[in-house]
Amino acid sequence: MLKTGIVGLPNVGKSTLFNAVTRTRKAQAANFPFCTIEPNVGIVNVPDDRLQKLAAISKSEKILPAAIEFVDIAGLVAGASEGEGLGNQFLSHIREVDAIIQVVRCFESSDIHHVSGTVDPVRDIEVINTELMLADLGALKKRADRCQKGARSGDKVAKAELALAEKLIPHLDAGKPALTAELNAEEKALLHGFFLLSAKPTLFACNVGENDLADLTGDSPAAIHVRAVRDYAAKHLGSEAVVISAQIESELAELPREEALEFLSGLGVTDSGVSQLIRGAYHLLGLRTYLTTGPKETRAWTIQAGDKAPAAAGVIHSDFERGFIAAQIVSFDDQKDPKRAIAGMEQMAQEGIHYVVGPNVDDGAAAVRPVAEQNGIMYFPYAFPKSLYQAPASNAVLGMVANYQSGPAIYKYLMENEGVKTVAFIAANESDPLSQRDGGVEAATALGMEVVSDNVTYQVDTTDFTPVLTPVMRAQPDLLVLSGVSPANAPQLIRSARELGFQGLISTETAQDAGVLAEGAGDLANGFISVGGASTPELASPMMNEFVQRYTDMFGEYNDESNTKVYALEYILETLKADPSAITDVAAFQATMDIFEAPNPYMNGDAKLRYVGMTSFGQRRQVAVPLVVNVYQDGAFETLFVAEVD
Repeated sequence: MLKTGIVGLPNVGKSTLFNAVTRTRKAQAANFPFCTIEPNVGIVNVPDDRLQKLAAISKSEKILPAAIEFVDIAGLVAGASEGEGLGNQFLSHIREVDAIIQVVRCFESSDIHHVSGTVDPVRDIEVINTELMLADLGALKKRADRCQKGARSGDKVAKAELALAEKLIPHLDAGKPALTAELNAEEKALLHGFFLLSAKPTLFACNVGENDLADLTGDSPAAIHVRAVRDYAAKHLGSEAVVISAQIESELAELPREEALEFLSGLGVTDSGVSQLIRGAYHLLGLRTYLTTGPKETRAWTIQAGDKAPAAAGVIHSDFERGFIAAQIVSFDDQKDPKRAIAGMEQMAQEGIHYVVGPNVDDGAAAVRPVAEQNGIMYFPYAFPKSLYQAPASNAVLGMVANYQSGPAIYKYLMENEGVKTVAFIAANESDPLSQRDGGVEAATALGMEVVSDNVTYQVDTTDFTPVLTPVMRAQPDLLVLSGVSPANAPQLIRSARELGFQGLISTETAQDAGVLAEGAGDLANGFISVGGASTPELASPMMNEFVQRYTDMFGEYNDESNTKVYALEYILETLKADPSAITDVAAFQATMDIFEAPNPYMNGDAKLRYVGMTSFGQRRQVAVPLVVNVYQDGAFETLFVAEVD
């Protein structure tokens, strides 16, 4: 475990701060120099509010935060590099840590002795840094002397070390710490073996009084001291400073977290200085965190900054690093053209890609089937034809609920709950809507409903739907189904039907946009029935909500159709994790589909990722997306019912 050393002059609050950070009384804190002789050591958890939130979602039995080690080192004084104040012993303790938190006194108090008689934080910093640099100069000169002989004999390592020592000596002589020297990659690697004190990354802790903590923007002595430290840190070390009241934090360490935050709030402070300090030390050490969560535990794993995903996985288990799955995303715009879809799938095959999300329409999905089957590609289209998912076809997976699954569910619900007996269909004159209409007619007939109109179509660029709907309205259906209707056309169709006097129910089998309905149809859209998705508030997990927000921020609006793409990718990755051999073996992927199950991160509760489709296709070639049926009311969708597809 990496160590952070707490250093500073005597009586600046080091031990008090250590006690606050470690929530112990391990270190003696007294108003006289060198009350700490031997270093105190404590293991500290890194504050991370995300852990509690994830644990609540996963109902985790325990939480395991990241941790680092803090070391309370005795105060240094001028002359420490020459042994003053047991300096050599204390410098050796600093040499053993990986980073430094330098505590700087920024409070005025006649009750607490300062070794220099006055409070001047910049002077105190320079005292500490000077002693560190002087100690490093002595070590470098000795190292240079040792390397001389080896360098003369041609030893490459000795030559390199001698050159580095000779480069650093004048740098330190100029009063500049080793940390600020401009070194190439090879020199930086060598520097690690020199164990120089002034090469350690440093964070400054400005220790202020209780009365100073709330307001450090004015011209109070504490505010002036803090600004001076921050300016010095930035200019001379490229470092940062954290404000903390060690005495207050030491007292807060005795309180539960909620009470501590309430107390700080009363002082006008929103976050604990200790928390900021610990997080700052964690980053100073070059450490970063990633999280895992599940019923057993929610855990923060520590990795080095810059580590790539395989190395991060290896922190959990070395086998994970060796068998890590990395997904490269490749896109191709087929422009809903079957010929371009074929070209895109052929390109994917040439690039050795085995898993594809899309195409987005029935014609394209059907057109690419031979290419996918000949080249061992599994694809997740946004398309409904059953022939894609029924044997002998085996390479396509339906990534959503089909109209012939949602339609019958809606019609049955309306028959049983609203007394619907007759139904009329209208569809755009395009392959997808027409296919959905035909499926809807078949389903309604099978349920015993009377289909009173099923041959009326319109062009997608239609702006006046009154003549289109007039013959449909003459049939006086209980239910008007807008088959496969686009969000752009739905408000116009609804408005025209209502203006023609239609009083019955209106539905579709696809997802719609509440904002578009509100703008285009207003109150006339009330009662309109459509299909929702996993972003439905009752179902959506925090992860789904976060995705929706990111999507909305990026594109300005959100449509549940994008959920299907997210789910498809999640299914592909999780299935590959279940059997890594499937990365290059589609047959292994297909075998895994029959037994696969994993937690669904996008839905609340114990929802699972699994493959379904036995009822519709006779084989598992569909993802288990929830069938959500919504009703529009006053600008928003309300959930009518939720069902599952088998």
